[in-house]
Amino acid sequence: MRYCVRVLAEAIAEALEDAIVNGNGSKKPVGMTKDITVVEEVETISDKVAMEVTDLGAVTLGTIFATLAVAPNSKTRAVNDVIMVVNPLDYYKIVLPAISYRNALGEYAQRTALPFEIVESSAVAQNSAIFGLGKKYDLMLGLGENGKMSFSDEFKFLDDVRTLKQKLVANGRAKDNNAFVVCDITNLKPDYFNVKVV
Repeated sequence: MRYCVRVLAEAIAEALEDAIVNGNGSKKPVGMTKDITVVEEVETISDKVAMEVTDLGAVTLGTIFATLAVAPNSKTRAVNDVIMVVNPLDYYKIVLPAISYRNALGEYAQRTALPFEIVESSAVAQNSAIFGLGKKYDLMLGLGENGKMSFSDEFKFLDDVRTLKQKLVANGRAKDNNAFVVCDITNLKPDYFNVKVV
C-alpha cells in the first residue's frame, strides 16, 4: 500500500510540474511559458514568443532582467531572486559550458554577469529556458500536498483487487505577463577566459 501511495504521489508531482511550466489553463494551472495578456477564453492562451539567447553576458542578461523589471501598469519593480528553469539535458550540454570557463591556472570557475538560481525541470522543452521571478507565480493546492488518497475493496472484491485513487486540486498562474521570459538557447555559446592585451 505504501508503495502505491508513493507511486501515485510522484505521478501527481510530475503532472503538477508540467502544468506549472506548460499548462494551458484547461483543468490545470496556466504555465510560465504562456502569454497571459488575454485569458478570457482558454483557447486564446498561447505560448510566449521565445527570445533568442546566444550568451549569458551582461548585455543579454540585462535585457532579460529589464523585461522582468516591468511591473503591471507600466511601473517598475526590483528584480531579486531570479530563477532560470531549464531541462536537465540542456543544463549539462548547453548552460553549464556557457557559465563555466577555464582560468589561467587551468581551473574551472563559474560566473554569471547577474545572479540567478538554476532550477532543472524535465517539463521544460529542450533548447528552451525560462527566466523569471518565482515568487510571482501563485499556486493554490487543495486536498493536501500530495493529494487525497482513497481506496475501495468493494470493486473486484472477489478477485482480491483493491482500487486506489489519488486526487489533487490545484490552480495557478503568474501574477503578470512579465514575471517570466522564455528564451531559445539553441545557439548558446560556451564561455571563455578572455585576455586583453593593451
